[in-house]
Amino acid sequence: MSSLSESSSSCDECNQNTSVSVFEHRLRDILLECAYDDNCILSVLRGHEHLIEKICRIATYDVKKCLMLPDRIQLFLTEVHGRVHGGRYRKEGEHTFNFPTPTNIKINMMPFIMSSTFKDSKLPKYLKGYWPLIELCLSADLYRKDHHMYRRADNEIDKIGFLTVDEGLIDSGTTQRRPGLHTDNPGKVLVNQKILDQNEGDGWCEKFNGSSKKYIQHHWGFGGCHLVSFPVDPEVPAYWDYESAGELMRFIEGGIYMASNVEESCEARDCKIIEGENGEEIIGQFGSVEHLRGILPPPVKLKANTMYWMTDRTPHESLPLKSTTYRQFFRLVTSKVSLWYEDHSTKNPLGVVPDPSITKILKGDKFSKDGVWLLDN
Repeated sequence: MSSLSESSSSCDECNQNTSVSVFEHRLRDILLECAYDDNCILSVLRGHEHLIEKICRIATYDVKKCLMLPDRIQLFLTEVHGRVHGGRYRKEGEHTFNFPTPTNIKINMMPFIMSSTFKDSKLPKYLKGYWPLIELCLSADLYRKDHHMYRRADNEIDKIGFLTVDEGLIDSGTTQRRPGLHTDNPGKVLVNQKILDQNEGDGWCEKFNGSSKKYIQHHWGFGGCHLVSFPVDPEVPAYWDYESAGELMRFIEGGIYMASNVEESCEARDCKIIEGENGEEIIGQFGSVEHLRGILPPPVKLKANTMYWMTDRTPHESLPLKSTTYRQFFRLVTSKVSLWYEDHSTKNPLGVVPDPSITKILKGDKFSKDGVWLLDN
């Protein structure tokens, strides 16, 4: 009986693979036919067979396999509270904080040292009001820094982080930050051809067929959050059986911290977009995941004056404001940032620069067709 069931399952899988293969071949034929039809809008694909191949591969994805959902062990979006125990964030605790008095600050991805004091962070004085928010993000790492149970290499303290603060009056019906569902990890980044020729094989660039567009992989904080149970009674050992355990703690590494002072002005999805089975990146240009909106879990509207943590592959979007409002936005991206766009970022006036062993500095407009250029670190 078991062998019959296995045989049936194998036949179903074979039939499914066959139907996918037939669909892919038929789609390729249609796209090629359109590419050589001067009256068809898809004629722009003529001479770009590598793009046709990519379209066919993406169209036959089981996109749900590129979606990782939270479970009993890990989260991809969570609130961060002020209570830390054993180097982990507690679920219960102080939920909110106050933003500093606004002064129309606008900085983006300013590099600074993630340290234990504002002085050592090498941030300019006008950002001192945001130090309590930075401390909240780093509180667990500060505890773990010199603890024998944790690897120093995994700790963020004394590494280079990236700070964004955006303060301003936002009109009703508009967004302060980027609209549209996206991840901060942009998937692939357009880089000038010369740069790829110089760096191919170094592990940070990936060359594709054709010459129209070249891309490299880009990470923007990575991030992981594991749930660890701690008993309420110290005499009782910790369990991995969460229903029997006392309190669930959040063990956070890397990632992105985000907050604003306006209720429900941003929403996120507790999931992670991963690469396809063949390593194909399903995240669109500039991190867009609008094409995945229909399969993502329900949105979580972010509360005001509350710190949230997420991975660089967690979908989120800025929402139009219901009324004209002065909004303050805070974001801290931890050290694992592959690329830093000089023309789109704010330099630190005290001289802190990205760590060249982790981050490469790129110059140019990342939205242009020419691509960005690598600067010598």
